[in-house]
Amino acid sequence: MLSELMLSIGIKNRFITCLPEDKDDGDCHVVNIVWLPENEQWAMIDSDMLEYVTGEDGKLLSLAEMREYVIAGKPFTVNVLPGFENSWVAAESGLKYMQAYWAKNLYWFKLHSTYGFDLEGTRMLPDTYVCLVPPDYDSSHSSNGCVVTTNAAAFWGE
Repeated sequence: MLSELMLSIGIKNRFITCLPEDKDDGDCHVVNIVWLPENEQWAMIDSDMLEYVTGEDGKLLSLAEMREYVIAGKPFTVNVLPGFENSWVAAESGLKYMQAYWAKNLYWFKLHSTYGFDLEGTRMLPDTYVCLVPPDYDSSHSSNGCVVTTNAAAFWGE
């Protein structure tokens, strides 16, 4: 819903599924990535957990940057969206949980190859998914109907 609300007022965004490495882990997480023209970059916003993430310099991070932080062992900061300071995520334990949760669910990604309104409703336009996976990773357990790539620059549209 957040994606369509942003689209309706002209904010370029996509929703993307973040998945873990473990093929037996059925958990995944769907978030929005929002284009910030003033920064010429994507930033992650999580409307389910009411959060966004920043790097060590306070810069908003994209999912690609979050994954780079995890791989490099660099800490990132989970920030609660304004107005939700009393949510469970805002507690120190919630923030620590979300950092670990993100470390697990930034292994590979899945998104629609086309974008617009009603992607998950009654839309009749043809569509496929694109999956970004690490080299040599077998994503066949949950990438049905997905064009699989290891080209991160092409996937993120850089």
